[in-house]
Amino acid sequence: MRTHAPVRAAASAIAALGLATALAACGDGSGARAGQAGQIPAQTTTTPPASLDPADFTTGIDHPHLPMEPGTRFTYRSDADPGGEMGRVRAVVEVTDETTEIGGVPALIVKETVSVDGVVIEESDNWFSQDSDGNVWNLGADTNTVEDTEVFETPGAWQSGKHGAHPIIIMPAGPEVGDVYITPDAPEEQEATVEILALDTAVDVPFGSFDSTVATANTNPVQPHDTYRLTYAEGVGLVLREQTEGGAQRMELISVDRP
Repeated sequence: MRTHAPVRAAASAIAALGLATALAACGDGSGARAGQAGQIPAQTTTTPPASLDPADFTTGIDHPHLPMEPGTRFTYRSDADPGGEMGRVRAVVEVTDETTEIGGVPALIVKETVSVDGVVIEESDNWFSQDSDGNVWNLGADTNTVEDTEVFETPGAWQSGKHGAHPIIIMPAGPEVGDVYITPDAPEEQEATVEILALDTAVDVPFGSFDSTVATANTNPVQPHDTYRLTYAEGVGLVLREQTEGGAQRMELISVDRP
C-alpha cells in the first residue's frame, strides 16, 4: 500500500467519532491492558461475550449520550497540528439510514469523511448496534485512505468476527466511573479498552457548553502507544476527542445538522 506520512498521521488520529481506528480491535499489533487507560482504579472490568445473539440487537440507537438518529450530520475540526505535518483538519460524520449485518448482528452504517485543507484523505463506513440492555457496540469499520483520487485500505479497517477481530462496548447503558470494557477472548497484547473516566464534567466546544457528560479513555492495538479521552454530551453524542498519550491532538464538535 502506498501512503504518505502526513496522510497516515491524519487518518489514524481522527477516524470516525474517535471510534473506528481509536477502537479498532484487530487481531494483530500490541495493545494496552485494561486499567492503564485512566488514573482511576477500575471498579468493574467487563468482558462481553465473544459471540453475540442477533436477536438482542437493534439498529435503533437511542443512548442518551450517544444517540444516532439517521440523517444527522456532525462536523468536527482540529486546527492545531502539534507535529507540524497537517493543516486544517475536518471530519464530517453522517448517520445514514442504511443498515448491514455483521456476523448476523444488525448494524447501523455511519459514514465519515476526513479532509485536510479541504482535500479528502479518508473515507469510512462504521458499524454500530445497540443491545437490549442499552449498551452501544462498535462492530467494525471499512476505512480507506484517499491519495490523489486513489483509494487504499488502511490498518484501521476491521470487522468483528474476521481475522481475530472482536466487538466492543463503546458506551455502556449505565456508565460508572472506573468501569472498564475490553474486547472478548483477545490476548493481552491485542485488547482494546474503554474506561469510564468521569461523569458530568463541564466541557466547552464551538458547538456549545455541556455538563451532562460521559468521558472515556480509549486504547487499541492498532495504535498501542496512543490514548484518547472522548467526551460525550447528553442529547448530542461525541463533542470532544483529546489525545492524552502519544500526541496532543484535539478534535472539537463545531456543528450538528439534524433531519
